[in-house]
Amino acid sequence: MPRVPRRRHSASVSRLKALLSLVEDFSRLTLVNAGATSAKWKHIVPGWVIAAGKGTSTAIGSLISTTFASASVNITAKNPAAGVGPAFWVTDSGNYWSVTRNVVNICQSCTACGAYNSCVYCSSYGEIAQQGCTQSGTCPASVCNGGYSNCPVEGCNGGYSSCPQQGCSNPGTCPQSGCSFYTEEARTSCNSPYFYSVQTCSQYAYYYKYGYACFAWTTTPVTGCGSTYTYYVTVCGGAFTYYIPCCVSGAFMYYVTCCPGGTFTYYQSCCPGGFYNYTVSCCTGSTFTYYTYGCTGNSYGAHSSCGCASYYTYNCNCADHHRIDLSKKVNNVETVISSTTNLTTEIKGIKVITSGDNVTASAYSDTNFTSQVSSTLSSTNTGQKPKEHGIISKASIASQGYTIDEFRVN
Repeated sequence: MPRVPRRRHSASVSRLKALLSLVEDFSRLTLVNAGATSAKWKHIVPGWVIAAGKGTSTAIGSLISTTFASASVNITAKNPAAGVGPAFWVTDSGNYWSVTRNVVNICQSCTACGAYNSCVYCSSYGEIAQQGCTQSGTCPASVCNGGYSNCPVEGCNGGYSSCPQQGCSNPGTCPQSGCSFYTEEARTSCNSPYFYSVQTCSQYAYYYKYGYACFAWTTTPVTGCGSTYTYYVTVCGGAFTYYIPCCVSGAFMYYVTCCPGGTFTYYQSCCPGGFYNYTVSCCTGSTFTYYTYGCTGNSYGAHSSCGCASYYTYNCNCADHHRIDLSKKVNNVETVISSTTNLTTEIKGIKVITSGDNVTASAYSDTNFTSQVSSTLSSTNTGQKPKEHGIISKASIASQGYTIDEFRVN
């Protein structure tokens, strides 16, 4: 059988004692050699394998590296999943630097109604009859000048009744006595009266021989006065006659509305300023009935239309935000030096440049490394700077990934 040509790896390296460059695209079955070179991946923390053409971490914290000719390199990582990224200046599992992708789920704080007020609200809807008009015009109207006020009104205790009144069919004038001036006149009165009797004849008889003679007597009591005193009275000195209206003849009785129980005062709306007239639009033609859809019944209770009585807050509009973290681990103590801004733009590429003591890290939204996301991170390493560089899998805050499409060093 003809010999089947071997699959050529896309990874390329310089075949010197230490690697000058490397392209690792994971286009083989095992992750032993670094790309197509004879250099080996060092599994500092085991867990990196190849699965479905991707570098895949089977455990958070797994770290691989290999030796390069320089500590100053340019590193790019294509499509690193959340938690994955380049590791550089690797000494061992407790001493290295890294730049990894991190995902944070950020929510807004929203407010919602927890309980509604109680009120009368519409609980049923249906057709409602309405009046239409075939022709519109103007109609007179009036309005109160200066606005309405409260005016006193007389009321009747116990209600109104009918009371008799005197009428006259022939009214005229009647004479009355008047006095134009008055004088005083002296009067005498007894101051110490006394009483005695006087006999008088009550019946006479005639006798021829004796003439008239009394044969019946009457005793009459009489008052006498021992002493008198004088007093004065006012009497009219100039009497005259005048006339007043009166009913000469034909008096009669009639009845009027009256309030036998007496009246009281109360107040009601009134218009002290009077009204003025104007015109309004109105129906001057014929009317007809049509129907609209609306509220046909009301209920009382807690309802959304009554307004909110109390509120509560909750997380809303949550979305994944992406960033890269520049970290260092020294003597097993890891520190995040700086991070890019949390943005909704997904990160698809990471670029790391080490030069002497300095390192810069940038994130990109494309795998061509042309559209940078956020600002560039930078730091200085005054400690050890080994020539070991590789790939690390770390924990991501919101979502966790384990794969990378390509790792390149030059």
